[in-house]
Amino acid sequence: MEEEEYVWCFEGNEAEKVVNHYFEGEEELLLILLDPLRIQSPFKRIKKDGFQIIEIQEGISLDVVIDRIKLKPDKEGHYSINVNHFD
Repeated sequence: MEEEEYVWCFEGNEAEKVVNHYFEGEEELLLILLDPLRIQSPFKRIKKDGFQIIEIQEGISLDVVIDRIKLKPDKEGHYSINVNHFD
């Protein structure tokens, strides 16, 4: 049986809430920013734990990645993320 391959994504306005919900207490994270216009794989929006998650099926190609940001939590283990969109 083959495993289904997918990537979970979220929009910038939910970044801080999603990251702290799923990864609070982790020592370091790598936030990967994607260009939604370059995504060629099928995707769907799902609701999980009260968040709107974008599930990209079949993975993504490297040309979709526009930036990588290392995140470190504060002393309490919380992440502070402020995402600005420039269209």
